[in-house]
Amino acid sequence: MDKLIKAVQSQRENLDDYWKQLPAARKRKLVGYAFMLYCIRTLIVILQVIGQFGNTAQTVAIEHIEKPVVKLQQEKK
Repeated sequence: MDKLIKAVQSQRENLDDYWKQLPAARKRKLVGYAFMLYCIRTLIVILQVIGQFGNTAQTVAIEHIEKPVVKLQQEKK
């Protein structure tokens, strides 16, 4: 487990050093690309949800709530 933790920390430090060495223009481009991917994925998920649940013709039936005690008494008779 210690090996894994050290490996992950090493990779994180390498990525952090790489990010610090990048020019500001490149950082802006990478952040912009990441944001565009996030927006595209969000749009895809929203469209999938609309596609799955938007076409259903099911409605919720609204009924009065009956007392469970009365219902049990009627079933015993």
